[in-house]
Amino acid sequence: MCGKSARRDLRGGLSERAVPTANLNTAYKNAMQALSSTEDDDEEIAKGMEEQKKKLREAQRSWITFRDAGGEYILNPEGGTLARVMALTWHLEATRNQAIALEGGDEFQHLPESEFSPSYHECLENSDGITVEIKNCLGEEWEKQDNRLNAAYKALMAGESESQREALRKAQRAWLKFRDTYSDYLYDPNGGTIAGIISGTWFLNATTDQALRLEVMNQ
Repeated sequence: MCGKSARRDLRGGLSERAVPTANLNTAYKNAMQALSSTEDDDEEIAKGMEEQKKKLREAQRSWITFRDAGGEYILNPEGGTLARVMALTWHLEATRNQAIALEGGDEFQHLPESEFSPSYHECLENSDGITVEIKNCLGEEWEKQDNRLNAAYKALMAGESESQREALRKAQRAWLKFRDTYSDYLYDPNGGTIAGIISGTWFLNATTDQALRLEVMNQ
């Protein structure tokens, strides 16, 4: 049972969720509306926009699953009041960041350059803005961050109880699906060559962000 102070924290957290959730819903509706075709669009463009709407809908559903699964993992039954507060904080931050993403902002602005390898920055500087070269830089750095993510995940799993391992496994699988579906949505077929860079950059940043998150959780 929670004490009075814990119940106040929970009530406060629940009321605080209202504004970020409303902002997220608005951002999602606006993003979907922006993908609505008009009579002036040719058939191919209209078809592409409808496909993008399907991708965004799937990505948003995947994100909700990830957010909720992450909250369930953080809400460790043995964590007491602190775990409850941390779960509410997670819900707020995740919701705010997703709203920023749907509004076209950078939800990874909190990631310092130091989280990426020096060779990645050097690679981008030497790419001369050539699409193929940039994609190669992204791919090479992703392999490093993916290895980092796997190591962080295994280390965190090793220190958890059986029930928490299952909760973490569920959350990680949900995150993987969200990462894949959202990056697929960002790869707009009507977006030209830049769409691949946008999608690839987001994919890399999401992987780096998740690796850092799991490392912090294991501290």
